[in-house]
Amino acid sequence: MVGALALFDWARHSIRGRYFSYVFSHDVPAMLWTGGQFAYIRNPFYASYLLAMASVALMLPSLIRFLVFAATALLLTSAARHEEQKFANSPLAVEYESYRQRTGRFIPRLPEFRRQ
Repeated sequence: MVGALALFDWARHSIRGRYFSYVFSHDVPAMLWTGGQFAYIRNPFYASYLLAMASVALMLPSLIRFLVFAATALLLTSAARHEEQKFANSPLAVEYESYRQRTGRFIPRLPEFRRQ
């Protein structure tokens, strides 16, 4: 839970003063923010929500909490895909594709180590 709160707060501070669209909106992205934790995770807010829900389900296990976590995971995955599609169809498509390939949706993508 502490990790979820820290991730959320870091994301909140990272985007201060910048415009982000609402979930499932149909606006055209005007900018791509890759600073802060967005350099590692494309959806840190959603990741923090999932981490919080998972921690509650683990601390107080029950079928209903697991089902709520699963439903939340489906909803946030759908929202993330919707946002990714908006970027793919925007003037930022090329820049976003490069960003998408080097970051994880909810979990940071580890750098690939190449043999030399």
